[in-house]
Amino acid sequence: MFVARLACALLLAAAGTSPASGGGNPGNGQSLYQTWCSGCHGSASNNLSSVLNGANNSSLLLSAWATYSPMQFLQTAFPSETQPAADVAAYLGTVASRT
Repeated sequence: MFVARLACALLLAAAGTSPASGGGNPGNGQSLYQTWCSGCHGSASNNLSSVLNGANNSSLLLSAWATYSPMQFLQTAFPSETQPAADVAAYLGTVASRT
């Protein structure tokens, strides 16, 4: 299952597609990013650990949250919710468009 999810996420990222994107609130995403992500990734504009790959791609974020063990705590923080990922993806999209 892990390999299938990772392969899917990598294919989506390589293709630049974002099937689960849309409807994200960048303002809320910025707040979520600062609370939950910046501790490890720092400022989004620095693109630490290629965080901007998640720009406008909530599917990739959800896959990372599910399969990368240091990020799996986010599944506990947002169980069965896709809106936080859409919001963070939208925020990352605004950052990526400025870099």
